[in-house]
Amino acid sequence: MTNFKSRVRIGSASAAACMALAFATTANATTYKSYPMLYMTQPSSDEPTVNLAGLIEPTYRDSSEANLKNDFSFDRLRIGFNGSVSRNVDYFFMSEWAPNAVTSKSGGGAQAFIAHLTFKDLLGVTNLAVGSMAVPMGYDFYAPTPNSPWITYADHSYNLYGCGSIDCAAAVDMPNNIFTNIWKPGLMVFDQIDFSSGGSLTYTAGAYNTTGTTFTDNRVERKDFNGTLEYKHGDFMAMYGTRIGSSRDTDLWRESRDRTRHALSFMYKDYRTDRWWLWAEYMRAKDEQETGVADIKADGYFVAGGFKPTDKTLIAYRHSYFDPNKDSSNNTRRVNSIIGTYKMDNGIRLQAQFDKASEDSNFSGAIYPGDTFMLRVQLPLFVKLK
Repeated sequence: MTNFKSRVRIGSASAAACMALAFATTANATTYKSYPMLYMTQPSSDEPTVNLAGLIEPTYRDSSEANLKNDFSFDRLRIGFNGSVSRNVDYFFMSEWAPNAVTSKSGGGAQAFIAHLTFKDLLGVTNLAVGSMAVPMGYDFYAPTPNSPWITYADHSYNLYGCGSIDCAAAVDMPNNIFTNIWKPGLMVFDQIDFSSGGSLTYTAGAYNTTGTTFTDNRVERKDFNGTLEYKHGDFMAMYGTRIGSSRDTDLWRESRDRTRHALSFMYKDYRTDRWWLWAEYMRAKDEQETGVADIKADGYFVAGGFKPTDKTLIAYRHSYFDPNKDSSNNTRRVNSIIGTYKMDNGIRLQAQFDKASEDSNFSGAIYPGDTFMLRVQLPLFVKLK
């Protein structure tokens, strides 16, 4: 490159996989940008741009579950490129090398590649992303890990959206390998509409067709529509997300089974920037079963709050609830979580989380970790190459 420019920063790379532009370069204290705009678009440029982004997340877990006792793993090992081809065409490429959401642990695991193009201001009315992308639903799952206030997601998020199945039969090693529905190939239209009053409305609508991205899901055909609406005004944010689709196990199921999801998220103040904040999310789901078997209906929620004693520290509390079958009694699970975050120099973050779980007598806990302590270091990387 004749006009090569290099600026290395280990720091606040955002993005669904530490892979989009650094968060600080796309948002500031006076201009709000929704996550779809941050994930899918780059700052407009008349010249092509190239950015290198990466994320390393070594994580330690100690749980009453045998498979997570004194467990050390890399939850994310990501490296990729993003930038602009032209003023109205942006690109994104990410490779994942950790055994997690988008990779297989068998045969050495990893080696997943995800890419999409975004056509901005298409026909002057919307933006269009084509390829593999992070699919929005609940606000929690769409928050980029480099600034998420906690290490793990709530149980209902794992099951009802992450693994795509209420019973989550494939997720025998939860929480390491269950995100089979977060990254999917398809197309999505989206845009953020800013009002003169100071508020904004962000919409997404996408269609996805995939056999899944993880090895435990490679027999299941899924066809989904996902849509979200987010309203933001001042300190208040509300988001609704839905997923309407079908699944068919090509080995076991001869007919497709319908699946629906609905999610509501509310936030007062911003966990990324404000001294204190409140956040709540509710999700409801229904999975069709085989002929003659009643559909399974489930729901769950979390309520959370956080406080920053200093600019570098965050203390957060989250209470979550999950009912995997509304027609069964005494089978709910509740988890109280205490999380501490320390922001080190250059954007490196150290996080600790303790989950205290309680379950009803009929709750099936085969795939759920018990009381668990987690410790994680986040090492994001961002290099502007051109």
